[in-house]
Amino acid sequence: MTATVKGKRILSVPSWLVQELKLTYTPSGYDPSSSNEKDIRETGSGLIESLDTQILEEGVASTIDYLNNLNIRFHGEKGKRRTVRNVLKYRNPHQNEQEIDWPTFYQNDADGLKVALCEFVDRHQDKVLHRHANAGNINGLGNFIDVFETCNRLLYVYGKRGVIPKPWVVGKITENIVIFTSGKETQNEAYDGFLEVIYYNFDGDHEFVNSELLEMKVFEHLYSSLFIAQMVRKEFHDDVDINPFKLLPTEQNQVDKMLSHSGLTKPSSEAILGLLNNYTYLGKEEGKWENILVSSR
Repeated sequence: MTATVKGKRILSVPSWLVQELKLTYTPSGYDPSSSNEKDIRETGSGLIESLDTQILEEGVASTIDYLNNLNIRFHGEKGKRRTVRNVLKYRNPHQNEQEIDWPTFYQNDADGLKVALCEFVDRHQDKVLHRHANAGNINGLGNFIDVFETCNRLLYVYGKRGVIPKPWVVGKITENIVIFTSGKETQNEAYDGFLEVIYYNFDGDHEFVNSELLEMKVFEHLYSSLFIAQMVRKEFHDDVDINPFKLLPTEQNQVDKMLSHSGLTKPSSEAILGLLNNYTYLGKEEGKWENILVSSR
């Protein structure tokens, strides 16, 4: 601070203004000691179920605040990812056997929730998925898959609930698939694909890379996510009877090419259905999807 006294300019001792709220801010609904919260910030496991509980108990505004301050940790350490079982066994304590009419809970806050969800996905694409793709560290596969799965599941569920527009759901899931596989190179945009960089980094050790991909069920994740995007795309296609496997041919070709490059066998319908259970949160599409997958083989 400065002051003028009898024509002389005097400087005070340097000082700082500290806003205590900024130092002690904790997003509503965040309990750092909670094991579920630690799982969410480490792997994303249980995020949607946690959001549902928060919406019901604290409201949408609190949930938006929480999403805006949530970041799943980036790491390249092997052995810290969740298992499929963790997600499949989780049951929403508020849901029991009856569906909840979620739009009645969103109402006037739907636009704010949509923005928070979309920004969460964009943020994790940039800070986790692209970062792994650029590095090509095979030890980061587990962390990549956790975030890939969390974002795709979030997109699918909130697309079904009418919060996120379905074309945006399809666009973002397919972007995640492209980041996972061989990346993109056009006049306007170029970025690496995670698997392509891994194979480049391990040139000459194809067998080791493939053993890791098999352990992590990489192609089950890719084909299940592609199928989700195709099924959502079918919902707003002009031809309601179109075969979903004819949709999104560019992304289908990209996944098929990566599988061919690996030399591995395409996952079975049963294996793909196993991972689709991570996404069918509302539980109504399972039978129909199974029939479509089995008839395609």
